[in-house]
Parts: sequence; structure tokens; C-alpha cells
Amino acid sequence: MMYGRAVFTIENNHWNLYKKKRNNVICRLRDEEKTFYHQLIQESSSQDVWRNIKHLLIKSRNNKGGVAFNGKIIEDETSIAEHFNSFFLNGFIEKHNLLLSN
Repeated sequence: MMYGRAVFTIENNHWNLYKKKRNNVICRLRDEEKTFYHQLIQESSSQDVWRNIKHLLIKSRNNKGGVAFNGKIIEDETSIAEHFNSFFLNGFIEKHNLLLSN
């Protein structure tokens, strides 16, 4: 609801409210996740703890993710590097040209 309003109105106060609420939710999720794993470790045998750690490591290894460029998700490491190189090079060229024109 807040995100939709922020996108629709494009007003800074709506965006700031949305970002504040989003950050609050993310913070709470992280805290709850820490609490969950802390309790899991406290209440489990060492064998169960290692099984859960292994599960988390496999899950994170399979979730490679990617980087969004111009609304498109790029997962290939070489393509990501090329996009970052282009981004920073173009930014440098723009700044350089701006300084030369002044």
C-alpha cells in the first residue's frame, strides 16, 4: 500500500515514509531470524545444529541471486563485471566532459 502510494505520487514524504517502514520491517525480520537460530542452537543437540547449518549453507549456495541493471536481473559474473565497468566508465566520462565544458 505504501509502496504503491509512493510510486503513484512520487512525493518525497511518501517515499521517506515507505523507506522508513520497509527498513523497520527488515530490521525486525533480521532480529526474529537471529532469535530463531539462537533458540534452535540452544535447544538442539550438536548433531542437529550441524545438520541445520549444513542446510543453511546449501540453501545459500543455491541462491546465487544477481544484480539488476535497467530493470533486468543479470546473474552471469562476467556480465555483471562488464555492466559495472560500463556504469563506472560512463560516469567518469560524463564527469570529465562536464569539467571540460566549465
